Amino acid sequence: MDEERVAGLIEFVYTSERNPTADDFADVMGLQEAKTPEFANLDEIAKLPVMCHLLRKFRMMGRVPQNQQDFVYNKLAALHVAAMVDRFLEPPPLPAGAGNDFVEDYKLNNVYVEVLGTISHTPYFAKYLNSDLPAAQGGKQLMRTVAQRLVEVAPSWDQKMLIPQPRREPGYFESAAATAIQMLSTLLAFFTEEPQDSPIRISKELKDQVLPWLRKWERRHSRIFLGKVCERTRSQLEGDMVVTAEAKLMRRMLLNLDRCGKRGCQSKSHLKVCSKCKTVRYITKRQTGSMPRDLTRTFATALITDAVETPLYLLKK
Repeated sequence: MDEERVAGLIEFVYTSERNPTADDFADVMGLQEAKTPEFANLDEIAKLPVMCHLLRKFRMMGRVPQNQQDFVYNKLAALHVAAMVDRFLEPPPLPAGAGNDFVEDYKLNNVYVEVLGTISHTPYFAKYLNSDLPAAQGGKQLMRTVAQRLVEVAPSWDQKMLIPQPRREPGYFESAAATAIQMLSTLLAFFTEEPQDSPIRISKELKDQVLPWLRKWERRHSRIFLGKVCERTRSQLEGDMVVTAEAKLMRRMLLNLDRCGKRGCQSKSHLKVCSKCKTVRYITKRQTGSMPRDLTRTFATALITDAVETPLYLLKK
């Protein structure tokens, strides 16, 4: 990692007068030809700190209204979620000479899981997970992969949480673990209705390996986010009835199954799917299939003020 370049990019992020965009996030991850030259050709180690500061600026209180943040997150997810998942499953190589600490953590502590966690609340992420098309098959491997990698790094991260690490800020590994476990919790919620023997689900053997770490960190870190997300994820894996019911509700919301898609209508009953886009539901048959032709390639949610143009292969099951 070119530390001097990273320091310069972090300064660039905070001194730039404009707010971060979906293109900025994609540029940093290397998912497109960079539209901001400063973000071009970052190595895999440099991408994560630059992205974290970009996200930190984006989330600064009052800087970007929540509906505009969601617009950016939806656009990023719509255009790049498949590529992000693919890169998480098969991470690009680290630069030559990367230290052992980076190599050990990389598969579960990288820019792709960081951003996937950020966009996991968007309907586009849910549509991707729900799709049966070849481009979305990575989503079916995601839950098992996160769980398996968590088991692999947990012993090391557990020690690093207790012993301050050089070149790492305090709480770094608690935050890394929380990000991964939050992703696991979201995936457990989304796939909660999968049959028990589904290959998408975590096997009993893998579950038995994950649970001890969740219980340990839940007790030790009860006052911070890591403890709270461990508690929720443990409850999901143990089949807690209340948490399971909440997970099913969350799944319906992510899939946009819970309310009418007509702007301003909040009805949650007698909904019928749009016959054109297959992704929005309406309260009356008259509204169903009545979207203008130029909008049939879009998916609007109550969280954004305008529809985002979206590749159909990410949305249609």
